[in-house]
This record gives sequence, structure tokens and C-alpha cells, in this order.
Amino acid sequence: MQVLQGSDRGWGAVLWASVQAQCNRTSGLGCEAGRGTRMEHGGKGGQATMATRLAGPCGVSTCSSLAANGKRYCAACSVRVRTLSDAQRGSSAQRGYDGDWQRFRTWYLGQPDNVMCRDCRSMPARDVHHLVKVRECPSRKLDPSNCLPLCKICHQRRTNRGE
Repeated sequence: MQVLQGSDRGWGAVLWASVQAQCNRTSGLGCEAGRGTRMEHGGKGGQATMATRLAGPCGVSTCSSLAANGKRYCAACSVRVRTLSDAQRGSSAQRGYDGDWQRFRTWYLGQPDNVMCRDCRSMPARDVHHLVKVRECPSRKLDPSNCLPLCKICHQRRTNRGE
């Protein structure tokens, strides 16, 4: 086991010592990794592999399971939360994206000025972003001046910001 000195003392050091001791017990290989590294065994041929994050509590208050690799929910709760969320959200047609929208989207993304993402200008546009949300002003749903051609990543970024 590694000797802990100076700033290594504290919760992180105790956790690291625990991980390293478990690593030594289960594999017999010993972990010779540097400070702050977390190792797991179980890769190909018993080789050590890096863990992305330590498991934490599930985000559902009534669940006592651990959510692996920094995820918000455990595997069981993740499926339930996603299913519930999708059911409450409704289908695309119920949210106003009907056949007229599909035709408009195809036409809009086919225009020469709208082939590339307007934000990053390096990826092809796949999504049409509404500047004024359809929920707030349904009459502007098919208005080209209310739309921006965006790639999947840029559209998700804007949507997450609430734009």
C-alpha cells in the first residue's frame, strides 16, 4: 500500500488507499498507478483498466442502488425515468411537428444557405431550431425567418440553454 504524506491525507487519500487495497486483494497484481488514479481489474486477460468515475448514489430518492461511472441514475431507474419522461412528452405529432412540418424541414435544410450548421459551420445541418419556440408562437412554426439550420450537437447545446 502507498504511504500517504502531506496533502494526501484526508477523504480522498482514504478512498484511494481503500481502492488500492481492494485492487491488491482481488487481483494479486498490485496497482502501481500514480496519485489520483483509480484502477479496476477485469479488462482483457486480467489487465488493469481505468475507471471513468466512482459510483455514486442513484438520483431517485427512494432508490438505494449506486449509479455507475458518474451517471445520474442506476440502470433500473434510468429506464423508468426515461419511459416516464417520454410518455409525458407526447409524440412529435402531438407536439406540433406534423406532415406540414416534415415537408417544411426537408425543404428548409435543402436550401443552399442551410446545408451547414449555422453555429459551428463545420458539420452538416440535421436539425431546424426555432428562434421563437413553437410552444410560445405556433403560427411561426413554418416561418423560415424563425428557423436556424443546426447540427445535432449545436442544436442540443442551444436547447439545453433554454433557447
